[in-house]
Amino acid sequence: MLLISIALGFQVLFVGSLTYAHLQVQKQFEEEAHSRRLLSKGNALLLSLLRLAGAQGMYQLNKDPRFREQYEEGLVKLTERTKDLRALQAQGTGDASSKDVAVLAQTVERTLELFQQAKQVFESEDQEGMKLALFNVAREVPKLERLNLQFMERQEQRGKVAAKAEDDARKFVQTVVYGGLAANIFVVVTLLVWFNRTTSRRFNILSRNIFSLGASKTLTAPITGSDEIAKLDSVVHEVSDALIIARRKEQAMIQNAVDVICTLDKDGKFHNVNNAAQRIWGRDPEGLIGSSYKNIIPEDDWEATDHAMNNIIKGEGAELSGSFENRVRHGDGTLVDALWTAFWSSEENSLFCVVHDISARKEAERLKQEVLAMVTHDLRSPLTSLQLTLNVLQSGSIDGSSEKAKLMLGRAEMSVGKLIQLINDLLDIDRIESGRFALDVAKVKDDVMITQSTDLIHHMAESRNIQIETLAMGAELECDEERIVRVLTNLLSNAIKFSPEGSKVTVSTRVENEHVEFNVIDRGRGLPQDEQELIFERYHQVNQKDAAEKKGSGLGLTICKAIVEAHQGTIGATSQAGEGSTFWFRLPRENSAQTNKG
Repeated sequence: MLLISIALGFQVLFVGSLTYAHLQVQKQFEEEAHSRRLLSKGNALLLSLLRLAGAQGMYQLNKDPRFREQYEEGLVKLTERTKDLRALQAQGTGDASSKDVAVLAQTVERTLELFQQAKQVFESEDQEGMKLALFNVAREVPKLERLNLQFMERQEQRGKVAAKAEDDARKFVQTVVYGGLAANIFVVVTLLVWFNRTTSRRFNILSRNIFSLGASKTLTAPITGSDEIAKLDSVVHEVSDALIIARRKEQAMIQNAVDVICTLDKDGKFHNVNNAAQRIWGRDPEGLIGSSYKNIIPEDDWEATDHAMNNIIKGEGAELSGSFENRVRHGDGTLVDALWTAFWSSEENSLFCVVHDISARKEAERLKQEVLAMVTHDLRSPLTSLQLTLNVLQSGSIDGSSEKAKLMLGRAEMSVGKLIQLINDLLDIDRIESGRFALDVAKVKDDVMITQSTDLIHHMAESRNIQIETLAMGAELECDEERIVRVLTNLLSNAIKFSPEGSKVTVSTRVENEHVEFNVIDRGRGLPQDEQELIFERYHQVNQKDAAEKKGSGLGLTICKAIVEAHQGTIGATSQAGEGSTFWFRLPRENSAQTNKG
């Protein structure tokens, strides 16, 4: 805008100068033309005056009518030319030339009056009057001739001055034209230099900023000013700031992602790794950069991983993706099951990977297999026993009233009970996992629930000659009576199962602040220190032989923990190897848990 303003201002000045010079030339030309017309009129006037005087003299000598006619025509022409002279005087500007015209016109008019008088004398044939008229005319004509000559000389002088002024005006116009042209060239060159030093430099800065924006590089300082370039550069900086914020958010999302996000080259070396590698793999992300992925996976998985990656990289198309599984060696030496989702970019020449920890899924699959194995074993054994008993009784080889038949029926009943217990455990586990595990809360005393549970396992205790000692406080609390009885029954059953024959199992309660604590104490082999937390996990057995010898499903303590925690309570175990174990759980006396049955 500034460049246009400067150029426009100069052009206005140049045109104004040319206009002024043109007006000056035109003025001089008009003055010169006016002077020439005055000279022409003066000459014509003098010529008419001489012809009139000549015609008057000739008529006076020979009285020829032709000279009389010439004289009369001369009077008419002299009158017209006098009027023309007055008209030129009116067109003047009041300068010296106009004053000379006025004097000349007055003299001509006075002379014209003398000729008019002479005409009247001629017509009256007054000889004395004719002589006097001729004398007056003869006296006035030389004066008029002399005045006209002076006028013409001054007009010629003025014409020369006007011609010189006109010439000077032409020279001034030429000076303005050539000087303006030179000045125009100078201004253009100056503006070009200034444009090159300012605007071109600003354009270069803007171009570099736009290139840096595309290349994700740091931009130079913003261009100052309020012109279009500065505004465009400001927009580029705003876009750059927005992209920086977006990249930071993207980087933050990548760094805080749940899964490991990394980039590898076609040789399998890490280029970028997010912070999830520290949390999931126990490895420093910076330490992984530049190293091969083979450094973090066991050698057994190298071949399958190489094959999967090569299939993705060498597949058809510019960009392909795929997934594969392997194991990643944790920083502590353990193995983490991982699912790799990889995307090959031929433009970046990089393999973009998202690595998901599937250890929990693998563990679930393992637990599923254990459940299937447990169900297969625990269902098949009692069903086989029940089938055998029924077949023997059906064959009639044993009297149904004999002791042996009663013993077999008792075993069959026990097998059916185990099947029902297993089914109940599986149903409870399903309710726990699906969120349908609700409570029917009511006020009940601790001794009532302990009595119910001891009655349920009385025969089991007698079969092993184990005494059950109860030390209840008679405290009242809000809970789901049926489910707490089940917890006590499971804990007492385990205590009897793992206690030596002829020993004692104690179940007691104590009130602590607003809680009631239940304790089940046995005199068995006890629990190792590292097993006291794991014992409540699903299908966990302290000794794998227990699953076969004690006929347990591995779900009892898991269900107990779920029931206690649903009551907003806590459960645990304390033990020393060889000195027995104490299983305890603590419940609040007032409970706000759900009251509808699940």
